[in-house]
Amino acid sequence: MAEYEHPVRTSRIYDIPGYVLDEYALACIHKTAREVVITDSGKSSDDVTLACWCGHIPEGNASMPFTSKSDRMYHTIERLIIQLDATPKQPQFVSLSYQLDRTGVSINFHSNGKIEFSGFSNNFNFEFYVNRLDNEIKRCDQEYPWIVKRLIFSPQPLKILVALFLGIFLVLLLNISHYFYIRNEYGNIDASFVQDNDAYFQEIETALTDDSMSKKLDALLLAQLREFRNTQSTIQNGEIRNLLLSIVFLITIILAGMLKGISRLYPVSFFALGHRWKEAWKKNKESRKFWVVTVILGLVINILGGVILAIFNLSP
Repeated sequence: MAEYEHPVRTSRIYDIPGYVLDEYALACIHKTAREVVITDSGKSSDDVTLACWCGHIPEGNASMPFTSKSDRMYHTIERLIIQLDATPKQPQFVSLSYQLDRTGVSINFHSNGKIEFSGFSNNFNFEFYVNRLDNEIKRCDQEYPWIVKRLIFSPQPLKILVALFLGIFLVLLLNISHYFYIRNEYGNIDASFVQDNDAYFQEIETALTDDSMSKKLDALLLAQLREFRNTQSTIQNGEIRNLLLSIVFLITIILAGMLKGISRLYPVSFFALGHRWKEAWKKNKESRKFWVVTVILGLVINILGGVILAIFNLSP
């Protein structure tokens, strides 16, 4: 068997938001990892030393998840699954470590959607065999639609909604303040004296071509009222503007709440190991189908319908 003089080390980080590690995927990874370790060694899989961990990362020690005294080490996948089944909440990591002579493989599944792989060996063909394990790890990807990845697993949509929420809130606050200020400070005059541009320029033309001094004085007085707006018309415009802003403000809150709620149905990672967590994952998928297909679509249609009706009702 051809070997390097010194061990060759390799490491990879997989960023797979929404990955699920179930018992089938774990069995495939476990089988392939052992084959990688024993390849060309002439030994059997029974000779491979396996160490498994699962648990929660202690605060201030995120880079070393195996130092928590509450986490136990197991030497069989079956014992690991039993421990996970007895865990009341999802662990923050599941780790597998395989070693035989001068070859070792370590796989760490993290709750943030990342999977870390590292290995070392003197075997010339080590990288080739590692690619088989690479394919098995990638099978954990649920291959969600791109819109789910963009809306759920990306922080940008929620940040945009929060920024939109704050912006609309400030604009609405200013408009409401302006609305009450105008209502208390300004009055109304006869609407016939408040003319638009066309009527105003026609009056100026008539005054310039007429010899009547009274018409010329009237034109000068109209010039003083040109920028005047009756309180009643301003209030009506402000009411319409505030209503539209309130609708958009409410839609923003609903969308943010919907996005937050849907994100719970699409966990960044999930360990469906053991009866408890297999059932939990099954219920999650059923809830996802109900809420996404039925409730969410119904809410979106109602919101769009309400906006369209509001626009048509407010239009002259």
